[in-house]
Amino acid sequence: MKGTLKVMVVDDHHDGAEALGLVLSVLGADVLISFSGEEAIEVAKDFRPRLVILDINMPGLDGFETAEQLKQ
Repeated sequence: MKGTLKVMVVDDHHDGAEALGLVLSVLGADVLISFSGEEAIEVAKDFRPRLVILDINMPGLDGFETAEQLKQ
């Protein structure tokens, strides 16, 4: 749908990410869920979200590093 907000939810806590994704979908957003910073960087290239809801405390690539790489 044209004009739909594309939102990426990034969180290593699967239940929380899926619950938030469901709420955003019900509200009309086009949602993509990712469970790691590394995965988020890969899928963002094609999905091109307008909004990213990002967990800061994740193992591996944390939220701060993920945000920096997504901005590039």
